[in-house]
Amino acid sequence: MSEEDHQFSQAQQATHPARKIVFGSLISLSVLPIAMLLIAVLWSVKPMIKQSSAQNDTAQESAATNGHVKGALINFATCATCHGVNGEGNAKMHAPRIADLPPWYVKAQLEKFQNGLRGVNPTDVYGQTMRPMAMQVQDVDAMAKIVSDLEGHRGRFAPTGPVITGNVDHGRVLYAQCVACHGVNGLGERGVKSPTIAGQESWYVQQQLMNFRSGTRGISTADREGNLMRIIVAPLSDADIADLAIFVNAMGNKKTVTPQ
Repeated sequence: MSEEDHQFSQAQQATHPARKIVFGSLISLSVLPIAMLLIAVLWSVKPMIKQSSAQNDTAQESAATNGHVKGALINFATCATCHGVNGEGNAKMHAPRIADLPPWYVKAQLEKFQNGLRGVNPTDVYGQTMRPMAMQVQDVDAMAKIVSDLEGHRGRFAPTGPVITGNVDHGRVLYAQCVACHGVNGLGERGVKSPTIAGQESWYVQQQLMNFRSGTRGISTADREGNLMRIIVAPLSDADIADLAIFVNAMGNKKTVTPQ
């Protein structure tokens, strides 16, 4: 390029600086719609990504829950050898009816066995039998759900043990001191950690009341509910306990609603 041509080119650039600006603006304007389109696409895909992630999390949680329940079902096969496949109990094995128990109570009692609040007293022969069984339960919540789902409503099961004789009317009078915790219909109260007792077999009610009275059960200072039961049962005679056990069992004949 000659010196004259070079000078002419420089003069044109100096005269028309807006050409560069206009060209740059055109590029920016052409890119802007593409960028906005990409942002819109990403924004619309974001909820789908969240939903997919949530679905994956739910599926994983469901699989984990099913795994826990399956494991608990395997454990329950051992429980059924004493408590029965329907949780009906077995007096010959000194195993109570558990089908009417709410899950929170089942969980609490399994944990008491595991933590040494039940089944460690040398005089509690049947509690000592239960404790190693409870120690095998790895998922207490899953096991409690399985037990609470058993369809063993009051009146369905025939007695598995001897029916205690006594005065049911006197038992009704004695039960007045139990109402505050176990309720008028014996359905229990979660707030004070008292279980459903209506319809429980009289032989088991009698056995446990005697255990509380003798200190075989509820002796640990960490067992607050057991300590309270010991205080309440302490003044009762053998005849009182028999009458009370008969009345508690008879309460199962009433048409009541299972507590939540």
